[in-house]
Amino acid sequence: MNISPSLAKKISAYTTLAAAFLAGRNEADAQIIYTDVNPDTTFTQNNSLYSLDLNNDGQADFRIGMIKYTGFISAVAAAGPVGNSVMGYATTFSSTSLYLAKALANGDTINSNQQWAPCNSANFSATSSTSSSFSASMIMGADVQVYSLVIGNWLGVHDKFLGLKFKIGTSNYYGWARLDVDTANWAFTVKDYAYNAEADSQILAGQIYPTNNAEITEHENDLYKIKTVNNLLFLSLNSNEYIGSVLSIYSISGQEIRREELMDIETPLKLRSLGKGVYLVKVVNGQKQQVKKVVVNY
Repeated sequence: MNISPSLAKKISAYTTLAAAFLAGRNEADAQIIYTDVNPDTTFTQNNSLYSLDLNNDGQADFRIGMIKYTGFISAVAAAGPVGNSVMGYATTFSSTSLYLAKALANGDTINSNQQWAPCNSANFSATSSTSSSFSASMIMGADVQVYSLVIGNWLGVHDKFLGLKFKIGTSNYYGWARLDVDTANWAFTVKDYAYNAEADSQILAGQIYPTNNAEITEHENDLYKIKTVNNLLFLSLNSNEYIGSVLSIYSISGQEIRREELMDIETPLKLRSLGKGVYLVKVVNGQKQQVKKVVVNY
């Protein structure tokens, strides 16, 4: 069975970057928690709002929204609760101060040394499903007709990345989200996102793999763990409620080599029989999914 076209496209796009990571770079050695939005989701309507939950804990860390008011403004913007930030910078037009979100290229560094635009949406709601609580404080692209002004770094771009900084407890975590923004028809498409699960550690835009062959680290919100017992690899679900999830294993080239429903809390991976190499282990449970890299070197 072949990998889905959406995931194949994304894995292919990151192959060159992943090769550089596996060569021994040390920028961000922790577990990268990656989420594929499959299929890619496009928003075209006024008041469209996408809730971005980077660490899949059920709470929105950011929202990306579409605002269209004929004769006044059309805009795509990002917002978040106080304490979170988007890579961007302050600017002023018509005596009004605002922030413009940067459109990052694949491989750009996301860490504490960058320019950050602080989220200040006092009425940001973690449960709102409309844009009534959406504060367009981080402009991605805007056509301000009332001022005959077009602004933003996301005007008609494809496969660019939002740099994101968000809080878990009192610690900062860094991540990215990949999007297209169509300013001809005023629409945006969300494709995938990821974050570095080690607090205060950087990530590169588009990075979905750790940068070395160290043992995989785990996070409390993971769907599953990878553990070694007598030199054999096992996938261990973190809760009985995840029984029934679907496991897929891919080669680094994107070929699906195994798929099955997980009917036990623990499942042997048997990757040694496939030979040395790098494999992607994906588990899907309803709307939640998680991909981890496993290196087999024996």
